This record gives sequence, C-alpha cells and structure tokens, in this order.
Amino acid sequence: MSKLYIFGIGGTGARVLKSLTMLLAAGVKLADTDAVVPVIIDADQSNGDLTRTVDLLNLYKKLRGSLTFNEDSRNTFFRTEVDDQDTNFRVPISNEVNKSFGDYIRYNQLDRANQALVSLLFSKRNLQAEMNVGFKGNPNMGSVVLNNFQSDDLGGTSMKQLMANFQEDDRIFIISSIFGGTGAAGFPLSLKTFRSAQVEDFPSAAFLQKARIGAITVLPYFGLEDREDSSINAAAFLSKAKSALTYYINNLDIDALYYIGDNLKSNYHNCEGGRYQENNAHFVELAAALSVVDFVGLKFDGTKVYKEYATKEDADPLTFPLLSEQTQQTVRLPLTQFFLFSQLYKTRINDALTYAWAKDRHYQKAMLKGEPYKTLLQIFEAFNLWLGEMAGNVRSFQPFNLKIAPHDLLQSVNGVKALSGGFLNRTFGHDKGYYALLDEMEKVAVKLPRTLSGEDYFMSVFSEATRQFINHKKI
Repeated sequence: MSKLYIFGIGGTGARVLKSLTMLLAAGVKLADTDAVVPVIIDADQSNGDLTRTVDLLNLYKKLRGSLTFNEDSRNTFFRTEVDDQDTNFRVPISNEVNKSFGDYIRYNQLDRANQALVSLLFSKRNLQAEMNVGFKGNPNMGSVVLNNFQSDDLGGTSMKQLMANFQEDDRIFIISSIFGGTGAAGFPLSLKTFRSAQVEDFPSAAFLQKARIGAITVLPYFGLEDREDSSINAAAFLSKAKSALTYYINNLDIDALYYIGDNLKSNYHNCEGGRYQENNAHFVELAAALSVVDFVGLKFDGTKVYKEYATKEDADPLTFPLLSEQTQQTVRLPLTQFFLFSQLYKTRINDALTYAWAKDRHYQKAMLKGEPYKTLLQIFEAFNLWLGEMAGNVRSFQPFNLKIAPHDLLQSVNGVKALSGGFLNRTFGHDKGYYALLDEMEKVAVKLPRTLSGEDYFMSVFSEATRQFINHKKI
C-alpha cells in the first residue's frame, strides 16, 4: 500500500481534482493506495475554481477525520484518506506574484542587447501582465516562473518539504491542460523536477527519480466568449495544444500518459483569473479524474502506457448506459449510492430518524446541527451543484433526473427502468422509493456490529442500504 501524490496544475487541474474528490466521497476505490495527497499548483491563488476545490477537499478531510475504517465498518463512502501534508492543498510557485511579469524577470535592469532578446520572446502585453491572476494562456511566461517552484524561499509548505516523506512504492500523477498557460508549462517542468531530483533539493531524490509517474493532458474542451480587451484568445487553443504536443513527443520521461478532449464545446465567460473564474463542472473533468483511478491499478512491465477516453456514442446528453462498461463498473454504483444518500438526507432525514435503526442508537434531530452531520450536508450541497453544472454544460452529463429525484427515487437514474416500489410506494405516490430505502436501512442495521461508533454506524447503514436498494430495484 502506498501514497499517491496528485498535482493539479492550473484551473483545469483544480477542476479535475474537484471531480476526483466527488468520486472518492462516493466511494470509488483507488487500488493499493493508502492515501492521496492532492496539491494544486497555480499562481492565481484567488482563482474561483481553485478556492472551490480547496474548500471541498477540506470538507472531505474534516468529515473523514470523524470516521473509522476497520473490519467492523461497512461504510464505503469517504474510504480513501486525503492528506494535505500541511499544505492546505496547494504549494507556492513564487513569492513575487504581486508584480508584472516584466518586473519579475527584471526587464528594466537588463542591458539593451538582453532587453531586445527578451522582447523577441515576450510581447509588451506579456511583460505588463500581472502575475497574480496566472499566466493568461501564455505557457512561455509560465515556463519561466514555474522553474522556481521547488524553492524553499517561497513561503508556505515548499515542494521540497511536501516530498520529504516520499517512499519507494509511492506514485505521482499530474493533471494539466495543454491549451492554457499554467498547465502547459507546469506539466513538463514538474515532471523534469522529479526525474532530475537531487539530494540537496529532495531527501527522497533516489525514490523520486525512479517513481512511477502518470499524467493526463487535457486537450481543448471549452471555448471562451470573445473579448477585445482579453489577453486570452480561445481561437489559439488548438495551435497551442499542437505546439505543446510537438514538444511532449521527445521530452517526457513518463510511465503513463492519458489524453482527453472534446470537440463539442460551451463558450465560458472570458475571465482572466481571480475569484470570478468559476467554470461550470464538465464531464471531461469527471472522465479525466478516472485516469487517476486507472493509473493506480496499472502493473508496469517496462512498456510506456498511452490511453485516450471514449464513450459508446457521440451523444449529448450522456447517461450511464452511454458510457463504456469499464466506466460504468467504476462509477455507476458508488455515484448512485451517494446520490440516493444525498436525496434522502436532504429531504427525509427527519423521517428516517423515527425508525428503529436510529432509535436504537438514540439519534436525535438536534444532532444534525452538529459535526460531522453539518459537514456532510455541505458536501451533499456541493455534490448536487456539481451534478447540476455537468447536466447544464455542453457536452451534458445527466446520470440522474435532478428534477424528479426528490419525489421519486425509483425514477431518478436516467436511462434505467427500476422495478416497482411495491404497495406502500403506490399508495404514497409522492414518496416513491423512499419507503423501500428506509426498509432496507432497517434490514441492514440489525446486522451491523454493535462496536461501531455513532458516526460509523450512521454511515454504514446508509452505505449498505443504498447498495441493497440499488441491487433489489435494478437501478
């Protein structure tokens, strides 16, 4: 068993990490992995996508800290440990981001010959760009600044400190886009940092040099609104991706490389970083997160691995039946369990606490206002927002009927016809499926070990009951 260090570079890296966190919350398992160490690398520390992901990771860590996973537990939700290694899920890349790029490279202190050379490599707009909102789709700028990200002088937890406990069986995975500035530059530079690690920089240098390293390169999957005053030109996304791929061909010492993109695109608001950059969740980010799940299960034999992602049909919207069998085997059951859990928790938890399984442990409605139940509700709210954003995006992913779900659990999974809910659910038509799920909770509760804590018992009841409900109702 080992740790997996996951580096999400730039805005796309943060959003893919958010999707991965949702999968882990739902119980998607990472093979042979004790813990994941997610870290975001981005100059734009106020980026809305980064902030939302860090907030979600902190909620996950907080909730999981209240649970115990041992042989008595039947809970599959949140079973993977998420460890920030005292980074708050990010590492600094420069201590000089509150200045222009020209000031960062000390352009005005160069002699005329070197100024002329720099002016050939960087436009006037590049030199005047403020770095506190990232590199605005300019990998030439990012490659300069990110060369320094392993330094100890940047404040916060450095890359050197983060990787100090890296062990022989640990792995590394890097998530980045190829059509922006931070990701396109940060991926090859971070890979180079690990492969050429020296003892004076990394105590674990010998392990880092030989580590199993995988990565996903996200090709263009969204567009941007046209803005004459913007430094980011979506029309250049493809040409930037081609240029980066040309470099990647001969300059990446990597064990597994994954590719994903989409030619069916939404045009997002053109925001040059900062707190207003909050792109809606996208199916491509969920699929990209699955590359992490695939990577930890790989058995290497000396051959480099290259993979792409595909669905059964080029359809919009996508539902579970349109995904590959491998994807369905990985995500369908845990996501459906977590969705059912969220719906019952948000709409019927007070009713559920009147049943014998809850009374037996003296659960009261008042406990829902305390921890960890308050944190669980926050995660469910983020989860349902994530689902809603993917459902409304292009390409749309609609595994669940979000409009009917609060009233009819049996019809909440799109593309699937569930078995009848029985007499009670026909009689109380506005609560279809809820009574059947509550009955499952009663059945599984009596089989759970009495040694479980209140929180572990609560989570185990819902985990087991949702699994049994799905199997019995064929949803």
